Amino acid sequence: RDYYASRGLGDVYKRQGIFIVSKYSWKCRNPYPVCEMLGPTSYTAQKNMGLKNRMERTMNILLTSAGRRSYLVEYFKSEIGQGQIHVSNISPVSSAFTVADKHVISPLIYDPGYIDFLLKYCKENCIDALIALLDMDLLVLAKNRKRFEDIGVRLIVSDEQVIEICNDKWNTYQFLKEKGFDAPKTYIDLNEALEALD
Repeated sequence: RDYYASRGLGDVYKRQGIFIVSKYSWKCRNPYPVCEMLGPTSYTAQKNMGLKNRMERTMNILLTSAGRRSYLVEYFKSEIGQGQIHVSNISPVSSAFTVADKHVISPLIYDPGYIDFLLKYCKENCIDALIALLDMDLLVLAKNRKRFEDIGVRLIVSDEQVIEICNDKWNTYQFLKEKGFDAPKTYIDLNEALEALD
């Protein structure tokens, strides 16, 4: 039950070992006829019957800050099946717009309304997963992960702590040293760097 309900398929109840969808909460998430029997309760049986694949192939994905990455859009489109690939970018002059199923011009990443804009777009277009294509996007999105999860959108970005380490060379150096990895000597003080050269 939770498997289907969590994917926005509406109210689900069990009758004689079978899950049945009684109605749909989101008009755009309607890949099956009302009250279609979704198969045995066994997840293995569901997978073998191809129901899981049917659901995955109707997934809608939003790629943010798509820019000139039209090749990535085309790759996702070739794999998504019946789903749609949406892209967003701050500029209308984006080659990714020409190949996506749908596109939208978004506010700047650090605009106070950026996250609210994406949340609204995701709800209106039934987005299942959001993937950021620009590193500047990552931390802003990660800090708002729960807001996306609350509307059923899976955010494909690392945790805040990981992003904060990877986005900063000094933090990366410190992390590598703490974990016992060999790393080039790194300095953030010019005098210390000069002394090390002597």
